[in-house]
Amino acid sequence: WYWNLVRDQLELDAAQRARAEELVADATDDMAKVRAIHRHVVSSVRYVALEFGVHRFKPYRVSDIETRGFGDCKDQASLIIAMLEHVGVHAEMVLIRTRRLGNIESEPPSLEVFNHAILYVPSIDLYIDPTAERVAVGALPSADQGVMVLRVDEDSVLLTRTPLYEPQQQTRSVELDLELSDEGNVRGRVEIETTGWMAGYTRMQLDDPSNRVNNLERQFGRSIRGIRISNVTSSDLTELDLDASASMDAEVPNFARVEGEALTFPVSVAPPLSSLVTLPERTQDLVFGPPLAWNESITVNLPAGRRAESLPAPVEITSPLAEFRQAVTASGGNAVRIQSSLRWRAERVTPEQYPELRRLVEQITAAR
Repeated sequence: WYWNLVRDQLELDAAQRARAEELVADATDDMAKVRAIHRHVVSSVRYVALEFGVHRFKPYRVSDIETRGFGDCKDQASLIIAMLEHVGVHAEMVLIRTRRLGNIESEPPSLEVFNHAILYVPSIDLYIDPTAERVAVGALPSADQGVMVLRVDEDSVLLTRTPLYEPQQQTRSVELDLELSDEGNVRGRVEIETTGWMAGYTRMQLDDPSNRVNNLERQFGRSIRGIRISNVTSSDLTELDLDASASMDAEVPNFARVEGEALTFPVSVAPPLSSLVTLPERTQDLVFGPPLAWNESITVNLPAGRRAESLPAPVEITSPLAEFRQAVTASGGNAVRIQSSLRWRAERVTPEQYPELRRLVEQITAAR
């Protein structure tokens, strides 16, 4: 029934057919065709939801969608499906229940349990959300991962779940090269690089040059009080197939604590984890986003005449929920180098697992 609603809207006009052929003229495989058409649709059709009457479920005609230059999730998905079908790549409409709505029983069947639409390309086993215009093909936004979906095709309907990507597929890496003063202040250069859906988040933060500094200061300010950022440069944010990266100058007053003749400073700039375990126990599952990885590389160049006297021991914590590693070393006689990585695997923590989560957070917090 639902496919009949969709199918009637998928007829491209002559100009659209010619455009689809032109877009994939240099494509050598299905993935290249998908990327070319996806790039065209997300750049030419703005996400605007006008979901009145039957159009709560039924997309508008794909020729109308491209002519007016906007459409909702099912409009964008159906336009990509129609253009792909024209160039020989089969795709399916997918109704999805995004993460914020939580899990629900699969019976009785109803379209009302779904709040979003994306598409699926069987030949490359890939779900694509065209409303996530800053996320590359091959990645899914966090709201779409590990959730219930209904894949609708002309001859079949499949109730299933989207994949949860591995931590190494959605990463944030931060590198800092800092000069420490005798007063405990630091200044230096900060580099960030992100992959997967986190790259889409970085593109969103950096997209408006007038808000870049505010966005970055707010983000880093969660764990580095008083940070001031300037001279921000970024990778090409329009090139979705590349990782998203940025470089900036930073100053932090009172980064180190002055204790007599000594200076003491933290070994991490990552956001604190203590907010995850504010309750002594739980009766319901604690639900996180998808797995992710956070990597840090910090070099602190000490003031002239200073040397590192006390360094934390190496830390390696392995748990079914996450893995954490940290090493702090003296480098070059007057610098301290800190390398750490956190691989967060837990997408959901049951009440029975919650004590393990509390222990894990306490161990990581103490190491940092």
